[in-house]
Amino acid sequence: MKHHILFGLLIVIVSVGFSTGHAATITTFDNRIVWEAASVLPGSPLVTVDFNNFVLDQSFGVGTLGVDLGPFSLRAIGGIVTPTLNIIDASPFVQFGGGVGSLNIDNSTYALMSVDFGNLRVVMAFDKPVLAWGADFNVAPNPEKVDLQLFFTTGDPSKTVPVPINAGLGFFGFVSDTPISVIHFTSRFDFVEVGQDFGLDNVSMRVPEGSTLTFSLLGGVLALLSMAWRRFFRA
Repeated sequence: MKHHILFGLLIVIVSVGFSTGHAATITTFDNRIVWEAASVLPGSPLVTVDFNNFVLDQSFGVGTLGVDLGPFSLRAIGGIVTPTLNIIDASPFVQFGGGVGSLNIDNSTYALMSVDFGNLRVVMAFDKPVLAWGADFNVAPNPEKVDLQLFFTTGDPSKTVPVPINAGLGFFGFVSDTPISVIHFTSRFDFVEVGQDFGLDNVSMRVPEGSTLTFSLLGGVLALLSMAWRRFFRA
């Protein structure tokens, strides 16, 4: 009888679309070489977008349809239309005052982003879910700072990860045990009429093939089922 009930539990778990209810584990990195080594998974090739195929500026700002970059798309939502921000910025680069200059990373075309607390954000939607992501940042010395809000394919609650680069150049990446379909770039602190500007380049990700992604999804289900099995037979 217990076996029939437990089998019914498995059917329920699968029928809700692999929503495991567990909190995703996110491991962060500030070194690209270390991140690349830690993110290696069989059947998960490393894909990098460097924006260098753009020779003219391309807007993904508010009021546009965004820009499709192949592995992912970019589109700003909320806020007001600002033609010189949230663009693929090709040379000659947008210049900021206060001694900041350009926010490019390696003197090549990059994504110039601007976010504002509770209002303007940039959506990076992946063509295929990813288990690891990393990029080079150049963060303007604004006070709002940058956060990443991660959305999972399993339906588990989103998780916000702070980018620990307060100003200037740096790498930031993460590895997740749960597939991610969308990242929202947001700001962390609320300063009226300030916002946060930053450059993004050399965006890399591990794109799992079918079998790798399936096992990742099933991992959470099997963990939940194992826990249910132990509790059930202790009763």
